[in-house]
Amino acid sequence: MPNRARDKQLAKLAARRQVERKAAKRRRDLTLGVAGGIAGLVLLVAGYMILTGGDDGENQASASPTVTDRCDHTAPPGAGEAPPTFDAPPPEELQRDTEYSATIETSCGTIEVELLRRIAPAGVSNFVFLANEGFYDGLTFHRIEPGFVVQGGDPAGDGSGGPGYGFEIETSPDQTFDEPGLLAYANSGPDSNGSQFFITLDAAPHLDPGGTAGEFTIFGRVTKGLGVVRQLGAQETEPGPGCPGGGSCLPVKRVYIDAVTIEERPK
Repeated sequence: MPNRARDKQLAKLAARRQVERKAAKRRRDLTLGVAGGIAGLVLLVAGYMILTGGDDGENQASASPTVTDRCDHTAPPGAGEAPPTFDAPPPEELQRDTEYSATIETSCGTIEVELLRRIAPAGVSNFVFLANEGFYDGLTFHRIEPGFVVQGGDPAGDGSGGPGYGFEIETSPDQTFDEPGLLAYANSGPDSNGSQFFITLDAAPHLDPGGTAGEFTIFGRVTKGLGVVRQLGAQETEPGPGCPGGGSCLPVKRVYIDAVTIEERPK
């Protein structure tokens, strides 16, 4: 092949390869650009998910929930007035073949309670007596410990008050603090049950007989309104008198016992 013809052919081949290299580079650049755009979009979405907590349940659960206060903190009639006091526990006046329950109206809603006279006849009789006297109407829940208890029924409002007397603590192996929604008396030692009561927000085995906290009388069980109890237990608190160890247990906004009414029904 003459040199001139060969040089022309080589030049054409070189030109074709240069065109192919440029085309390959354009395809490569396009691929990298698309990949980079996708990666950027993924990072953008991931950043949004981190900042907002995402849409899935796991991320939502890990975020700190905001509890909406649905309670009406308006003082009910009789709030601030001293309830009556008594010199001695009332005689047991429960009717035979009769079951008792209580409706507790609170700032956060209504709680219905089955009263356990078989477990704690003196405790039920006392609660029925005080409720029928209007003792609890207008008092407050003065101690709230999330995950543990809400406590009320103290005319002094700081954990130091009562009805003017104390009576025996009743316990039973048939009823332990194994669930939320149990109604029990607060006390300061033997024979010191009075008017103060608490409702559990969870199981509390350390309150069982033989536990580390002493003995407590369980005299009722919530049958309706456990969500109301939990709303009470979600109230914002601050340090105050009656808070164990100087901790925070006093509601920032007052939560009231508006009224307690007793219902009787034949067995």
